[in-house]
Amino acid sequence: MRRGHALALAMMRSPSSPKNLFTSLGPGGSVVRRLLPAAAAILVALAFLRYQGEQHGLYGTKVGILLITVAAIGLIGGLLWYFAD
Repeated sequence: MRRGHALALAMMRSPSSPKNLFTSLGPGGSVVRRLLPAAAAILVALAFLRYQGEQHGLYGTKVGILLITVAAIGLIGGLLWYFAD
């Protein structure tokens, strides 16, 4: 547990910590604040759809993993492209 606390303290003090990226007023901070919630929500929805498809026998586990992987790559690429403007 102490190692986790040490890591957290080191990240808080680091000038390149994730906290500093989220609070940055520059373009990187803006993109992260806009991209992360959208990506997380859509990926959770895709995972739910994958689970439902497997439960209803539409496809097996291997195909479900393939579908969500391809969808995640497309989603992240699409969101990066959209927010790059």
